[in-house]
Amino acid sequence: MIKSVSRRRLLLAATFLFLLSFSVYNANFRTIGSGDTIPTSLIPIALITKGSLVMDEFYQYYLSTIGDVYYFHKTSYGYISSYPIATGLLITPFYVLPVLLFEAGNPTTADWAS
Repeated sequence: MIKSVSRRRLLLAATFLFLLSFSVYNANFRTIGSGDTIPTSLIPIALITKGSLVMDEFYQYYLSTIGDVYYFHKTSYGYISSYPIATGLLITPFYVLPVLLFEAGNPTTADWAS
């Protein structure tokens, strides 16, 4: 009986410390973004919808809305990610169902990019 009470207390204390640490970490409620995450999140969408890593429409969208699009690189085929594509390729299977469901509504480039 004593072991189960001390285990519960330990679990409760650990949970409390985790939640407290998590709350302090997120206390400013800001997202710290970086440009390298943009093409990584768009790679699966481009692969599923176009069957290619070329992201010309996203380049044009970000160029017109943000201006500085250092995270895209011009090639003879079009604009691609300036960063490694491994993460985008690895997460593609997780994007298949949501992208196919979202694509049924004929989304615009702005819809995909937001």
